[in-house]
Amino acid sequence: MRKFGRVDSVDVSIGFPPFSISGSFTPTRAERLCAWELLVELMSRTSVAPLRSDEGSIREAMSSLYTLYGTTRELMRKHGPDVAATRQDGNLSLGLIAMRVLNDIIRPVLSKWHPALEAHEAAKPSTLGKGEWERAWDDNAECRESLNQVRRSVRSYIDTLGRIAGTPDIADAVMGLTPAVAAPRARPDVTIPEGFKPRRHMVRWLSVVEGGWIGWVKLRAAKKPASGPATSDEPTFIDRSDGQDLWFDFVADLGDAFDPTMAVAWQLGRASVRLPGDPTGELPSLPGSGAGEAGELPRGRLLALGGDQVYPAASGKRYLRRFVHPYQMAFEGDNADNATMVAIPGNHDWMGGIGHFRELFVGGSAKRVGRWKVEQREQWFAVKLPCGWWLWGLDTGLSNKLGDAQTRYFQAIARTMQPGDRVILMTPVPLWQMRAKAPEAYYELRQQLSEWLNPASEHPPVAVIKDEPQTAPAPTIASGPAVHAEQGDRARSRTMPVFLSGDSHYFAVYEGTDPLEPELHITSGGGGAFLHPTHSLAARVPYERGRAEFELRSRWPNPADSRTASPKVRLLGDRQSLTVVPLVALLHGLFSWLASSRLGSWSDGDRPGGWPKPLGYVLSSWPTLVFLLILAEFGRLATVPNARERLVARGAKWWGLVHGVLLAGVFWLSTAAVHWAVDTWLHPASRLGRFGLFSVGSLLGGAAAYAVFLAMTGWLCDRYRINDNLAFAAVHSGRYKHFVRSHISADGSLTMYAVGVDPIGKGWAKALRANAPVPPPDPNGVSLLHYVWGTTITAER
Repeated sequence: MRKFGRVDSVDVSIGFPPFSISGSFTPTRAERLCAWELLVELMSRTSVAPLRSDEGSIREAMSSLYTLYGTTRELMRKHGPDVAATRQDGNLSLGLIAMRVLNDIIRPVLSKWHPALEAHEAAKPSTLGKGEWERAWDDNAECRESLNQVRRSVRSYIDTLGRIAGTPDIADAVMGLTPAVAAPRARPDVTIPEGFKPRRHMVRWLSVVEGGWIGWVKLRAAKKPASGPATSDEPTFIDRSDGQDLWFDFVADLGDAFDPTMAVAWQLGRASVRLPGDPTGELPSLPGSGAGEAGELPRGRLLALGGDQVYPAASGKRYLRRFVHPYQMAFEGDNADNATMVAIPGNHDWMGGIGHFRELFVGGSAKRVGRWKVEQREQWFAVKLPCGWWLWGLDTGLSNKLGDAQTRYFQAIARTMQPGDRVILMTPVPLWQMRAKAPEAYYELRQQLSEWLNPASEHPPVAVIKDEPQTAPAPTIASGPAVHAEQGDRARSRTMPVFLSGDSHYFAVYEGTDPLEPELHITSGGGGAFLHPTHSLAARVPYERGRAEFELRSRWPNPADSRTASPKVRLLGDRQSLTVVPLVALLHGLFSWLASSRLGSWSDGDRPGGWPKPLGYVLSSWPTLVFLLILAEFGRLATVPNARERLVARGAKWWGLVHGVLLAGVFWLSTAAVHWAVDTWLHPASRLGRFGLFSVGSLLGGAAAYAVFLAMTGWLCDRYRINDNLAFAAVHSGRYKHFVRSHISADGSLTMYAVGVDPIGKGWAKALRANAPVPPPDPNGVSLLHYVWGTTITAER
């Protein structure tokens, strides 16, 4: 099957640098069977369970890890050398993965802690039990942390084994669910704004009417410049560094249907959000609570919007109804904490014209969005945060490029930074995704970021926007040889450890593989737009041969839930089909007419003698052959790879050809069936009957072709890294919404919490108008808040 471009290569990312394994290969049958047996052995082991400080046994966890050596040895001996054979389809094999997990990840930890624990156990007094004496060990906490690190690697190993064996859902079950609590239903008073008109359904991307208009808007937007001009030559930044600490929020991809948008806005607008504790002990403890206990996250003083604030394209009316009104109603209180909103435009903000974005967000502190203040003066921004942190927002337009005005702005901002300052960078498109799909633009942007953190000698004045706007700019920064040397010293100490973005509508965390410059790339596009799949995410980018630059660390929803949300063929149950099927039926009717009229056809005697008469009618007309070729080309072009890696691109090429041939085959066979029915059942003079039969046949043929298109698109998305956007746009699911809430503490550490909302609750507009409790009841169950992910970046990191 390799010759048909199968993209069944398994990409591997296990462990954390410098002790990590990454690569790819296509498993053989022996490797799949061996991986399944290893998976069965690992799924129930103690080494998979969390080892918290107040429970479990270190000795038991170590013994469980030791048994992996014997199990692996026996299974590799059983399945023979095929599980470790060197091949040309990647740089790994199951045997190599298994041995490196044992020797590079597990052995160092056991070699360090086994003798130390053994020595401690030998000194146990007879009056104490084994568990009590183990907890009294001075190195107890450090050893447990090391074992938990190994456990996380073992869980990645289990995920890899599940994909090798072809049973990823079983592996997902081992990982457990995200902790969740029911969302509170108490509601503050809400004032319904004048002109409130919610959008009840999500954008129907495949609808002929809506899709055609979106395509026209995209064509017009493609002719616009990459970035708008600056309104002022005076670079300014917003200053929020006056406090000891700061809470701030990030959300992206909102402004679609009212229910999912309001579900996220409601949680962002509440004075605080209560999350459940993490039972595994892997996520950061919540403020004001112990390990594993529930806690409160206060509302952010700053709300950062990561792009695509409205769908499908920007306009003043859409911004008002699909973004401003929900966030205006969601804010709890009177903005006593002086909350501020900043935003960058995404491609959908650009498609309707960047002027609408600028009218809403750009202009200084005189503007408000709902009860949030708006203070930025460009469609890009910089915010100074406490303890040497900065938040930068870039506008990469529609071409992933930056204009001269934006470059000058950030060069000037960089010169105001101090040694040791750190930047949280917001981009409309994830950098790891740009690396996979547009590597040239990625490397150009990374070069610019490097140059910004190493500024030139020019020092234009930089003004500061405090809570109250300043009327005068800050003094011009001095220049000279001494200052230039100091600037070089500063540049060497500045870092960008965190990258925030939306655009893809799921939550995912990729980590940079350079141990000298650790980076977290967080994709959080859960503000209200349709769900994208996570089961097709690459474990490493790039995932083919060579050193990976990014490795996947977390995702939500988990792959099993993502597959459950995969596209299903729905013709009568989806309204957008009511416009698509008649259009395809019309094309089918045209095709049938071409076949029956035999314009430019050969004589009856020249028709291929071996063909049945109905198929001969189709083949004997050259316009029908041209039509079939066009249809096959459409199927090929509609099969889009998710990355530019060789294997994915080749797979999309071959499967696109298969897709096109299937569509052409449906048209051909259904038309032949109509001709057969006409020739068999109707008298040649029965024109009305012929027209009716052709009409019914065309409608059925069009429905069949559209069903094949949807089924093939969904199948390719489910199995390969192809068509994820098209397939899930057709489903337009509103589930698994989320945002990121972050806290900079007084000691300079940054803690980030991903907050999930699922189910979202349906009927928000009706509940708000009726003064009923919200979130409203949902057919999928009680609306839940999920503690999806979290991490802490210390001041030293």
